[in-house]
Amino acid sequence: MILLHGRFHPLSFGRYLKYGLVLCLLPLLNALLQWDIQALFSALWQNLFLMIFISAVSFFIYRASRFTITPQELCIEQGVVLKRTAHLLRSGVTVAELRRTPLQRLLGACEVTLYFKNAYPLKKYRLLLWKKDAGRLADILFPVQDPPSGYTPGGADRLALSLLSANFLTTVFFLFYTFQQFGKIFGSQAWAFALAHFSEFEALVGLFVPAGLSLLASLILLFSFFSLLRALFKTFRFRTQRAGGLLLTSGGLFTHTSRRILLSAVTVTDIRLTPAAFLLRRRPLYLEAGGFRGDDLPFLVCRPGEEAAVKSLLPFFTLPKDVPVQKRRPPVLFFWKPALLTLCLLMLWTLALRAAPALAPPLALALTASLVFIWVSHYAWRHEGFCRNQNRTLSFFFGRRLTFHQVTCYTHDIGFQIQQTSRSAADGLCSLRLSLPSRRKLWARTVPFYLANQLKFIL
Repeated sequence: MILLHGRFHPLSFGRYLKYGLVLCLLPLLNALLQWDIQALFSALWQNLFLMIFISAVSFFIYRASRFTITPQELCIEQGVVLKRTAHLLRSGVTVAELRRTPLQRLLGACEVTLYFKNAYPLKKYRLLLWKKDAGRLADILFPVQDPPSGYTPGGADRLALSLLSANFLTTVFFLFYTFQQFGKIFGSQAWAFALAHFSEFEALVGLFVPAGLSLLASLILLFSFFSLLRALFKTFRFRTQRAGGLLLTSGGLFTHTSRRILLSAVTVTDIRLTPAAFLLRRRPLYLEAGGFRGDDLPFLVCRPGEEAAVKSLLPFFTLPKDVPVQKRRPPVLFFWKPALLTLCLLMLWTLALRAAPALAPPLALALTASLVFIWVSHYAWRHEGFCRNQNRTLSFFFGRRLTFHQVTCYTHDIGFQIQQTSRSAADGLCSLRLSLPSRRKLWARTVPFYLANQLKFIL
């Protein structure tokens, strides 16, 4: 019995036209550089026939591609000369993500991403469908039978969600890529316009900060502003709900994203503690369900001690207990990176005080940031490890860069690896690596070997 049958959105085959446009630009650029009018007109005719050919091929591929949903599987057929058919079992799908960019909204398209129970061999599968077909596909795979009830952040919680969702480094790369694309379109005028306005902004910031810090402070304020603005757009009207055995999340201003997560398929909860989370007194909670990793946005943000609010959405959630401090743990593995960074910055700052006083304030600011790195490493040195909870789940604690993770595993479908050197074997310590169903690797340093060796009996 066929529950749903349809075709893909034509936009999914637009990549062939994009490749064709790239091929068309090469002879045009060659003719323009040589300033040959006859060759230019010849290249235009060639490009016209090439685009007609690519459009015809895309049309035939579009007509030959379709999808079908039965009570057991999702069948996807693609290809003209070489037929390719994918059979995806419905029982293996754990998450359905519906995402619509502004262009897809304008054209009535919706990108559907299906995640599976295990990331091996297939982690996810993407489809670009019409909006109506995408909604019907989500309703067939994950029908909402009970009225949803859940959590909608507002006020200070909404601001905390946006602040903890902001990614500074991603925003920096995104802005540089955007300016680079504008520079290709509008030429050097775009860069001159941006630099002129940035100089005015730097002069304004220089009125409030010490001498020598205006450029660095301007860059930090600019990137922080765009990072927060991007996070506000992503968390616009963000909601987290539970409807029976489903978890529903939705939100986004320009790019709207909604997810349906099977509650019984949740494998990992990850509480990420950052300096911003400690200052805001909030705990962002992230979810993993099989091959799905929701790293882009927290599932919810709660205050310390609000375990009941989390259990209303995740009944099996348990707050991991702290690992006892290991007094024999060597600190070298935890402190060598931040200590080396701090020592180099301290030497540069000392030299700058004598040779180049103008560079001393930026180096002092970087030195202060490195002290935060040392504080996070100290927290990881005291709390990194693992423990077994009362509900027979495994909690794993580890620190990476400026984030300390409290990971709780609700599945036994994980692998572990124990590594020892001659020195750690003499001290009764080892390094423990966990492999999760989402292909994520966790690493805890210098944990007791007798406890790590008992994991085979716990799992």
